[in-house]
Amino acid sequence: MFFKETRRKKALKKIESDRAVRFMPLSEVKSAGVLFDINEPNILDTIKKFSEYLDNKSIKFSALAVNYTKSQFPEGFVDFRIKTVNRDSFNSIGLPIGETVFDFLNHEYDLYIDLSDKYTF
Repeated sequence: MFFKETRRKKALKKIESDRAVRFMPLSEVKSAGVLFDINEPNILDTIKKFSEYLDNKSIKFSALAVNYTKSQFPEGFVDFRIKTVNRDSFNSIGLPIGETVFDFLNHEYDLYIDLSDKYTF
């Protein structure tokens, strides 16, 4: 596990971009990007409630659901704005293979939210 973690950190340093941490009220947010692990308990209910809240506030919302298990979740499983990345979308050290993750990260959101329980992304 140590070997994989070291390789992952080294590879992420090459593609990682600096982001400024800033606190802002939700009344100023125009778009939000959410990242979450789809296998966490009660996360789907949380995402549904959160997306309803953002819809009521007229905030554009999109999310990236990460699935590291063998079971496949189809695209748009919870909401059409949620892209699902399954286990086969990552290489042996856990870095993304396809363009879905990079498209999500390159989009200019006002607010990024990571709802994962552990640091795995």
